[in-house]
Amino acid sequence: MKYIYTKENGEIVESPLERWSWGVVYKPTDEQIKEAERVTEEMRKELTAGRNKILKTMREEGAPKEMINAVAEEYRHKIMQRCLPKQTELKQFTADGVFHRFAEIDQSRVDIFTMFRTDDPSMLKRIDIEMTEGMQLFHFYRNIGLDYESKENFRKIQIYVFGWKDKEGNKTYHYILPDDRMITSNKDIDVLRYQI
Repeated sequence: MKYIYTKENGEIVESPLERWSWGVVYKPTDEQIKEAERVTEEMRKELTAGRNKILKTMREEGAPKEMINAVAEEYRHKIMQRCLPKQTELKQFTADGVFHRFAEIDQSRVDIFTMFRTDDPSMLKRIDIEMTEGMQLFHFYRNIGLDYESKENFRKIQIYVFGWKDKEGNKTYHYILPDDRMITSNKDIDVLRYQI
């Protein structure tokens, strides 16, 4: 699949799918929170009415007190559950073939930032960062040419670098190496030390 990005001047840029890709989950909007609260309240009313009807029938039929208490407890847990607000996401590569630039992220609204393997549909190979107030995300690629004194052994590697800067300006870096090892550091480092 081809992924494209359209620049402001109308120029279309094609981008290959990366091995690792970023994505963000935005904080829920006020409308999304209100909708979740409305659904939760409706669900609780339905469950409460259903519980009351079942318990009334059980009592009328002379069910043992322990059985009645067990059903009441089961419903209590269900009634206490709440519907979480739906949240919007932005991914670097979307299913409709659009490539998004990192600059498109509205960092003031980010709840979770994630890096994930694009060849893992289950998205189990991933790194999630929960954002807190004042964090500024960064993401870039470090392309390194390794030349072992012969053109035959020359190879290029790509390192995925991402992390954040806090309010005080302190940075946390994450590096994903070609073998998927991840290095975390509080300073920008020379990854060649890690025998790539």
